[in-house]
Amino acid sequence: LAMTRPFLSGGRDERILVVRTRYVGDTVMAIPFLRNLRTRYPEARIEVLVEKVSGAVLADCPYHDGLVSWDLPRPGHRLAPVLLTNQFRLAACLRERRYTRAYVLKRALSSILPVWLAGIPHRVGFAGGGRAAFLSRAVSIPPHRHEVELFLDLLRADGIAIDDGRNENWVSDAGRETVAALESLVPAGRKRVFLSPKSTSWQREWPEARWGALVARLVRERDCDVVF
Repeated sequence: LAMTRPFLSGGRDERILVVRTRYVGDTVMAIPFLRNLRTRYPEARIEVLVEKVSGAVLADCPYHDGLVSWDLPRPGHRLAPVLLTNQFRLAACLRERRYTRAYVLKRALSSILPVWLAGIPHRVGFAGGGRAAFLSRAVSIPPHRHEVELFLDLLRADGIAIDDGRNENWVSDAGRETVAALESLVPAGRKRVFLSPKSTSWQREWPEARWGALVARLVRERDCDVVF
């Protein structure tokens, strides 16, 4: 367990945990959720349970008070004792932090169980897959709903008003310098398209032939420089 900012006890009625582990893209789409949660609870202590790599995108987000970093077993891990030990250890750490409510932005029973085992009184998450039994409020998942709106539905279920749902991002000075150095390697004066063809989940990846067709079209028809 690692914290990016110190935990301050006392002086606040609400201590809120947001669970959003794994996957950089889904973590980025949780930013509107965090902003609306902060608007509703401006004085609360809000912490986000993350994994190190995906959680890094929230490092400069102003809507939380700290990132709780926890390494989870990788998907497909089949050793039940390892999985259970990890769940109980995480639950014990969460219990020590005395959260009053939790929002689980994951559709996995393994993400809800530690929150339930930690004894957090108010637990909001997604219904289905046996998860409702471990939640105070289970929210249904409509088909074809955007991930940002799904996350915001958890707040709506608690009667929390939602703004326009826009997303945001924050870049550090060091990050800007790194990008500027990379951009200097690309010839100026042409349109640039940056592509990331790989995913942590192979089911989400396009076939290579489709990427090839897209790149060819961008170069021939749009006169673009394509950067991977």
